Amino acid sequence: MKKIILIIVGMLSLTTINSCKKEKESISDKTVLAEKKNVKTYELIDLTTKQNLSNKYTGTFGAVTVELIKTSDTTLSFYVPDVAEGAATLKFDLASIDFNVSKTIALGADVVIANLNQKFDAQVQSLPASTPEEIADVKKLNDYRQEALALFNGLTEDQKRQALLFYEANKAEFQSYASSTFSNLDAPTTMQKQSECLRTNFREFYDCTADNLGEAATGLKKSSKDFLFMLTMAGASAYLAPASFGLSAFGTVLGGGTAAYLLFTEVIPASLHFKQALFPYLESRWVFSNALFDVVVADFQNQVSTGLNLKPAFRTLSAADGAIGSGIDYFIGAMKTLEEYWNKLTAVFGNYPVFKNEENTTTLATADIKITNVSNANVQYVGHTNQSVTFKSLSGKDETFTYKIQVSKQGFTEEKTLSANVKVNCPTITFGTSMSGDGSIAILNAQGGIAPYKYSVASSPYQSSEIFVGPYISGNSYQIKIKDANNCETVENRVVSKDQCSSLATMTDSRDGKVYKTVQIGSQLWMAENLNYTIGNSGCVDNNTANCDTYGRLYDWSTATNVCPSGWHLPSNAEITTLVNYLGASPMVNSLGGSPGAAHKMKAVSNLWENYSIPPADNSSCFSALPSQLNPVLLAWWWTSSEDNTTTPDVKAGVYRLDLLNDLVEMYPLEKSFRLSVRCVKN
Repeated sequence: MKKIILIIVGMLSLTTINSCKKEKESISDKTVLAEKKNVKTYELIDLTTKQNLSNKYTGTFGAVTVELIKTSDTTLSFYVPDVAEGAATLKFDLASIDFNVSKTIALGADVVIANLNQKFDAQVQSLPASTPEEIADVKKLNDYRQEALALFNGLTEDQKRQALLFYEANKAEFQSYASSTFSNLDAPTTMQKQSECLRTNFREFYDCTADNLGEAATGLKKSSKDFLFMLTMAGASAYLAPASFGLSAFGTVLGGGTAAYLLFTEVIPASLHFKQALFPYLESRWVFSNALFDVVVADFQNQVSTGLNLKPAFRTLSAADGAIGSGIDYFIGAMKTLEEYWNKLTAVFGNYPVFKNEENTTTLATADIKITNVSNANVQYVGHTNQSVTFKSLSGKDETFTYKIQVSKQGFTEEKTLSANVKVNCPTITFGTSMSGDGSIAILNAQGGIAPYKYSVASSPYQSSEIFVGPYISGNSYQIKIKDANNCETVENRVVSKDQCSSLATMTDSRDGKVYKTVQIGSQLWMAENLNYTIGNSGCVDNNTANCDTYGRLYDWSTATNVCPSGWHLPSNAEITTLVNYLGASPMVNSLGGSPGAAHKMKAVSNLWENYSIPPADNSSCFSALPSQLNPVLLAWWWTSSEDNTTTPDVKAGVYRLDLLNDLVEMYPLEKSFRLSVRCVKN
């Protein structure tokens, strides 16, 4: 039964949905206004005033005594008695008001009941009844109708006549709410269906829906107030089921009470429809959350896309949301005034609906965010993708600025001016240099920062070309400057000579701070020195520190596979093949064969090779290989990461070596326990 009444309430709320006139007549504190002056016998009439009201007044209407009952803080209600047609005056303590009275004429009982049943059945059939709960709700509606009809059929003929007169005099507002609920509100909380509301965005749609619900809630308040008044006049102080009203009352009292139940039967299907609309509306998450800008990121890396950390979310409506729109404001006010009557009829309606205070996060697309009004001329807004924004420092230094951000989502727009910093954090740019025969200087392999780079030699203007035409003098020191796309600048004084390997770029091992020269050979970036990182039992030729600095340390294979710095690795057999093939050597046939034509290009120009290297070492690749002096025959040995696949992979792994007496880069497996040199290649 509770759900049924709830439904009634709901339906009533939605009934006057699209007629949104909410004008109120202004009254002074002492004025008493009647809702209408042309009235009918047996009709329930409201009087409105701002005076302090007693619970009940006794007065006269024409020559008949009437009772006026307080039905709200500002309202008195009374029945128009069965007086003669024409002018009649209501007189009581607070006012004297003139009315024009007409007689109410009721249809026959058979016609009234047939019409009521026909409308009831049509409305119930339009309600969903697929789930067990929906089926139970429809059953309760039918039970209520049967109880109301049983009460009416139990009256005497004279009591029926009285009930029909009350019913006829007051049916208009009940029937209007019931019919308009079904005709004007087809699906209030789905974007696809509310027929009279725009569907361009959540804000417009739900504001319109709230306006519709507010109109219905206002009507439901009137219907509930009238129902309570009719029951009070019939001797019931609170809602009772029709079957429990009984036949102990008499005369117009019993007729008015029975009419109240018949009138509620008119709107009970609408009340279920209302429940199906109101409760989902209150549970819908569509209001943009106020927490959007609570924890926005303030520090941006220069020219690096950085997430704003906006917190977009949609939440349910609250009682404080009247400023969202006129429809919302009206709905909140209407529901507040309805609460007084709803709470008196919880046996019918169930508990009063409350605001849910629930929230769901959402996402922001690129088009939802707009950034403008950057305050600092040295800061450029580059753009954004979704929440990731890029700013650029035009000065090449850290900059502080403000900007305005506007976020729009589903019809809501929020904006705020925020403070921020763009931090340059310039990296060191590494590079190499070489000098050609004509004295031109070339800046090689710039790394670090963000390309493209610009270059300067000896205070010349910056240029995009890496080549500076001389003649410059071999062996002299020149100031080299490189600037990246973020205006990050590295300045270094460097001796430049015609030895192309003397001024290679460098990298620093973050683990121990050791600096290694690097060289670009084809598509690969190699260390131009053997690794000298202390780990485990690694050592060098005689464990002399000076030898370690010259030749690097020696590692067993297991250690070698994990010893390179972050971003570098031990090369595979395939990567060695790529290296020697680039140097123009004969292709390496297999892991046991040699590759003639590459070794002399990889050997450092050094008397350590005893000048017997055939052909002579020229180090044209700047690989700068030195012999390891591990045996009487001068050789250079390095590990590869590849395990031997032809013998015993648990014992042997790949190595490559250079020989004093030939021009071969030889590759074959060696036992993993040997301790050899390591050259790292960039990932």
